Amino acid sequence: MADGDAYERLLATVSIVDKPDDAGEDVDEGADERAVNPGEDVDPAGTSVVIGELVDDDGFKVIDDAVLRLRTAMQDHCISYREDIRRRYEASLERAQAEHSVAMTRAQDQLEQVKERLAVLADQHEKVVASEAQHARLLGRVVGNYAGACAMRRAFSTWKRVASRHAELERSVGKWVVPANKLKRKLRAFSAWNAALRAVSKQQREVRVQGAPNRPPVVPTPISQDLFKSQLEAMSRTLVSTYEATLQTMRAKLDEAERQIALHVQNKARVEREMKQAFLRSVSALNLEAMSMLNTRMGDPADAQIEPRSSVPTPATKGAP
Repeated sequence: MADGDAYERLLATVSIVDKPDDAGEDVDEGADERAVNPGEDVDPAGTSVVIGELVDDDGFKVIDDAVLRLRTAMQDHCISYREDIRRRYEASLERAQAEHSVAMTRAQDQLEQVKERLAVLADQHEKVVASEAQHARLLGRVVGNYAGACAMRRAFSTWKRVASRHAELERSVGKWVVPANKLKRKLRAFSAWNAALRAVSKQQREVRVQGAPNRPPVVPTPISQDLFKSQLEAMSRTLVSTYEATLQTMRAKLDEAERQIALHVQNKARVEREMKQAFLRSVSALNLEAMSMLNTRMGDPADAQIEPRSSVPTPATKGAP
C-alpha cells in the first residue's frame, strides 16, 4: 500500500528528462535518489528535474525502475530493520534470560539457605521443646519432693510437739500425784496411830479404875477445875484448828491431784489421738513420696538407680519418756 502511494505521488509530481549522451539509453544511477528527493532542481550529474511536466514512455520506464529499486531498497531496509529488531530483541531476550537465570540461581540459593535455616530452627525448636519437657519433669519432681518433705516436716514437728507435751504431762503427774499418794499414806498411818493410842489410853484407864475400886474420887476445887477446863478447851481448840487446817490442806491437795489426774487422762487421750493422726499423715506422706519416686522412675530411666527412703528419721527429744 505504501509502494502504490509512492508510485502515484511520483507520477503526479515528478518528470525526469534524460540528458543526451552517446547511447541515449543509459539511465542515471542517481535517478532513484533524485526521485526520492523531488525538491531538487538539478542534480550533480546534469539531469534536469521539472515539476509538473509530463513524461514520455522512457521516463515511465525510468520511474518504474526507480520505483522498483526504491521498493527493493525499502524491502531490504525493512528486512534489515526487521533483522536488526529481531537481533536486538533476541539479544535483549538472551540478556533477560541470563539475568532471569542468574536471579533464579540466586533465588534457589536463597531458598536453600532459607531451608537450611528452617531446618536449624526446627532442630532448635525440638531442642527447646525437649528442654521444656525436661524442665517440666524436673519441676514436677521438685514439687513432689517438696510436698513430701513438707508433709514429713509437719509430721515430725507434730510428733516432737506431742512427745514434749507427753513428757511435760508425765513430769506434772510426778509432781502432783506422787506427793498426794505419800500424803494419803501418812494420813492413814496417823489415823492408825491415833486409834491405837486411844485404845491404849482407854485400857489404862480401865485398869486404874479396876485396881482402886474403894478409893474415893478426887474432887478438884472449883478453881482448879475451871482452870483445867479452860486449858482443855484451849488445847482442844488448838488441836481441832490444827487438824482442820491440815485436813483442809490435804483436801485441797487431793482435789488438785484429782484434777491433775483427770487432766492427765484427757491429755493422754488427746496425745494418743494426735499421735495416731501424725502417724497416719507420715504414712500418707511416705506413700506419696514412694508413688512420686515410682512415677519418676517409670517416666525417666535415668533415675532408675535412686533408692527410696528406708525409714522415717526418729528425733531425740529431750525429756521424752
